Order: sequence, then C-alpha cells, then structure tokens
Amino acid sequence: MLRKYITDPSHVLEEQPISLQKDLSYEEEPVQILDRNEQVLRSKSIPLVKVLWRSHQVEEATWESEEQMRQQYPYLFERRILLLSRVGVNQRLARVSKHPRQAP
Repeated sequence: MLRKYITDPSHVLEEQPISLQKDLSYEEEPVQILDRNEQVLRSKSIPLVKVLWRSHQVEEATWESEEQMRQQYPYLFERRILLLSRVGVNQRLARVSKHPRQAP
C-alpha cells in the first residue's frame, strides 16, 4: 500500500554546476581515488582503483584500471601519496603519544 510522502529537508538535492558543450555533452573528471583492489585471473592480476567522479555520489564510484588512470590522470596518484604520507605521520604521532618514553 502506498503512503503519502512526508517532506524532509535532508531529501533536497544540491544543484551541481556542470559545464555543457555545444552538443550538450560534458567530460567526466575524476576527483578522488577511494579504494584499491586486484582482480586475479588465471595467469595474471589486474590492479584496479575505485574512482569518485565529479558530479556523482560516492555510491556511483566505478572500478577502473589503475594503469589507465595513471596514464590519463597522474595527479590523482600524487595526491594519494601525499595523503597517505600525512596519515602515516599522524599514525606515528598517535603511537608516540600513547607510549611516551619514560625517563631512566
């Protein structure tokens, strides 16, 4: 049985600006790498990355070939390395603060 829709302000979608070309098409642009995985076949393995695209939700992220993405969008991987290095520094700082050195 259908029920009447109850309005909720959190259901309102934000307008996302998209630059359209003359033929009403637009170019997809990757924003961030969300995850890594490896597709294992019989004789080889294919490295994959989960890519978040501009003007799309996280649920709509797609798995793409890491090699192809590195060739077309190398800046994504430079940022990833930078972020991972920052995470590593934060983890080391957290470990140091948990286990302070004791004076002899």
